[in-house]
Amino acid sequence: FKTTTTDRKLHLDGALFYYDYQDKQILGRVLDPLFGPLLQMINVPKSRVTGAELQASWFPMEGLSVTAGGSYIDSEVLDGFVNYDPNGTLVDFKGEAFPNTPKWQLVSDVSYRWPVSAGLDAFVGGGASWQDATNSQLGNLPLLNVKAYSLVDLRAGVETQDHRWKLSVWGRNVGDTVYATTINRDLDTTVRFTGMPATWGVTLSYLAG
Repeated sequence: FKTTTTDRKLHLDGALFYYDYQDKQILGRVLDPLFGPLLQMINVPKSRVTGAELQASWFPMEGLSVTAGGSYIDSEVLDGFVNYDPNGTLVDFKGEAFPNTPKWQLVSDVSYRWPVSAGLDAFVGGGASWQDATNSQLGNLPLLNVKAYSLVDLRAGVETQDHRWKLSVWGRNVGDTVYATTINRDLDTTVRFTGMPATWGVTLSYLAG
């Protein structure tokens, strides 16, 4: 659905969805006689996803915008599906969630823009996101748990009102959160792929034409 208030200051978009899968391909394990459990795409006979998402955009005053959104995803392997976990042990994965599929994800952003001279605007803003915990591979081994994490970004700058010139100062992950995006078990080694640390920069852009 999409809806807007009569004063056009609030917009809401939302959706409900359900997916019924047969033979869905998921990254799983096969047992190699020489190297043991190796990563490979496998087919899950029956699985499903139920979820919802909602986004709101609010414009309470001139130059100020606030947006927020979230999604809920409940994934599940159905019936009896027996396959190898990362340790090479045969496991019935019935009832497990899909790998790297957090149930909850939330995002938000606030931006304010105001004129500082004829033809020039200043702006400040920031965004935040949060992701629920998940597991990187079928089997739910504690070693492969991806913990929930939140990130905060900031920005400020000036821009011409025709949007041709823009100078911005920005910071990403300003809280320097240490987080993993995914974790893999390769033979006898566990590898964690981490996100970017606190990053700061300046951007000058020009739109030709």
